[in-house]
Amino acid sequence: MKAVAAAAADAQTHLTEYYLETSEYIKIATVAQESGFGTVRHFYRLFQKEYNLSPADYRNAVKGMDEKEESK
Repeated sequence: MKAVAAAAADAQTHLTEYYLETSEYIKIATVAQESGFGTVRHFYRLFQKEYNLSPADYRNAVKGMDEKEESK
């Protein structure tokens, strides 16, 4: 049972990263909802704990990395 829960959590993490990295136009609340979180507050709390960044800061950091790669 723990393996199933871990796999589900891993899939949720990848889905969240995908949403945040691929579109700056999707609202963070939509990302939370589409990723399967019950509330936006819960999403923010867990995201902050996992990445030490808010979802918006994570998105901005990824966007900054993409812009640096494009300028090469």
